[in-house]
Amino acid sequence: MFITKSMIDQLRPLVKGVVVAKPSREALAQGTDGMIYPVSQQRAARGKLGVDCHYEAAAALVPTIRDQLYEM
Repeated sequence: MFITKSMIDQLRPLVKGVVVAKPSREALAQGTDGMIYPVSQQRAARGKLGVDCHYEAAAALVPTIRDQLYEM
């Protein structure tokens, strides 16, 4: 959430690739549904990306990781 384009650009020479995953509106609207956290952490949980946001990010990574594995 706090990573800037400038930070990513500084890393580009050091990495094989960069994957940008932008969560869908549906995933963002999910809120804390499906998250597991203690009641005392409810406020903090509301400020985090939900379960479907993480699923979408993982799905965005799969093709790049697969391509990198088959290059080896």
